[in-house]
Amino acid sequence: MNEDHKWLIHSILDPSRNKHSIFICHGQERTFSGRATRSCVLGRSIDNFNTTTYQPVGLEDLMLRTLTIPSWLHDVFGEQQQPLEMVGIIAFGLGVPVAAVFLAPAAFAEVPIWRSALALLLIADIAAGCIANLTAGTNDFYAARPRNRLVFLAVHVHILAVAFLLNLDMVMAAAIWAYTIAGGVAVNALPRGSGQRVAAGLLFAVGGSALILLAGQFPLLAAVGLLFMLKVMVNFAVDHRAEART
Repeated sequence: MNEDHKWLIHSILDPSRNKHSIFICHGQERTFSGRATRSCVLGRSIDNFNTTTYQPVGLEDLMLRTLTIPSWLHDVFGEQQQPLEMVGIIAFGLGVPVAAVFLAPAAFAEVPIWRSALALLLIADIAAGCIANLTAGTNDFYAARPRNRLVFLAVHVHILAVAFLLNLDMVMAAAIWAYTIAGGVAVNALPRGSGQRVAAGLLFAVGGSALILLAGQFPLLAAVGLLFMLKVMVNFAVDHRAEART
């Protein structure tokens, strides 16, 4: 094939998906799953290419491809993420603050709008982190950087800031923060493996139960506090992929 035929556009029927698939190949002639195909090469018909097998790419394959994350977002998403996981992170991160506004409107109506906006941003960060910290990209990024993990724990004062901005119970918020950070540091210090998950789950069960019983009269603080515990003490402090690297 000469240089004028660098782009080959193949159109075949993929029986497994019962639809037509379009493939573009650069600089090579290909067959699909060993079958003969007809191809249009710059308007010319060519039959029976006999070269490398090419597997069709469906929607599920595209959703599982890896995205490279910009360096300034590595502390949030790690170095790589899958598109479907990114959708989940963003959806939950946006959904929780929207739900909070609709379900607890009084908490936001009683403070200036700038304080409500900042509180909602922090709530969105907490919610998004609950999902992001479970992904392979974020987990592996921090597993390779133990010092960054400790810094992450140290700077997480989100629950205190949310309580201050919305005039919620600061004593309860301080108790949630202290318990979560102490638990996160303890879990992080344990050997990587199932012991971490068990310890984190136990601490979350104890803290979450106490929070629901003691902060029941503050539903917004209780909800955000539970997410804060889950994000920091369980989903972040545990190395969820330790066994996979051994």
